[in-house]
Amino acid sequence: MIWSLSYSGKKVKKTADSIKMGDRTWIDVSGGSDKDFEKISKLTGVHVSDMKSVLDQNALPKVVNRKGYTMVVLRALSSRQYFPFGIFISNKFMVTVHKKKVYAINDLSKLVSEREGKEFFSKGVAYLFYKLSYHVTTRLHRELDKLEDEMDDLEDKILDGKVNSPSGIFSLKQIVMNIRRALKTNKDSIDLIFNGRSRYVPKSGLAWFSELRVEMEQVVSIAEMLRERLTGAMDMYMSSVSNKLNDIMRGFTVIASLLLLPMLISGIWGMNFAKIPFFDNPYGFFVPLLIMLFSVFLMVLWFRRKKWM
Repeated sequence: MIWSLSYSGKKVKKTADSIKMGDRTWIDVSGGSDKDFEKISKLTGVHVSDMKSVLDQNALPKVVNRKGYTMVVLRALSSRQYFPFGIFISNKFMVTVHKKKVYAINDLSKLVSEREGKEFFSKGVAYLFYKLSYHVTTRLHRELDKLEDEMDDLEDKILDGKVNSPSGIFSLKQIVMNIRRALKTNKDSIDLIFNGRSRYVPKSGLAWFSELRVEMEQVVSIAEMLRERLTGAMDMYMSSVSNKLNDIMRGFTVIASLLLLPMLISGIWGMNFAKIPFFDNPYGFFVPLLIMLFSVFLMVLWFRRKKWM
């Protein structure tokens, strides 16, 4: 799928399934075929090999200057999985290439298609790239907010003893680690741009990326806090399991203790001696039973006093 947003004569026009170049143009390619890449390459000068390389799941965030454009690879979030996507910028165009749906691109394209489009394009392609990077960070921030709510619910369930398996904790921890890794690597790329690595970001635009760096640092700190909370949640879960085990063992101990004296009495009464107390008494069978019941009653009173029951 391919679409473009062109800016000419203070007007922004969007075309689907085709490319229309203007004074400044944003071209987006999702997946893309060889014909799409070749067409974009003829119009912008972006190498086909560069566009294909960003579709690799293992592509690392980076900033590379080419003749006529700068290639930037960032990581975005989709269905709680992060993946790389490429941004190619010059003074006249921005090309975004991705394999999966990038929510940040959808968010920004809606804004650019409306009133904000004139303002964004009028400030230059570098500003458009800054806004896209900002939306990528914002999406990650929103996901962390959702995870924080899930974390609150998880902690409440652990305290109530309703969590029977640590799989939910491990799942949340994996998502947080993915977001943290994406943020850290994205921040490294933005740091390179802020330090003047991209020749198509003017010095006047570095202030935008300075604000973005601060925003990214704050989101990274939130991810770190959530990671620590998940570690604490795991400790809470292990303590809960240990407490449950202690309760079970205490229950078994109380039961065994209550049966100890009756078993001792019955063992003594059952020994083979010539004379056994109450052997000839018609109620002799009930005498040891009463003694056993009385011993159990005394044991129960003692356990309750010690608050073991």
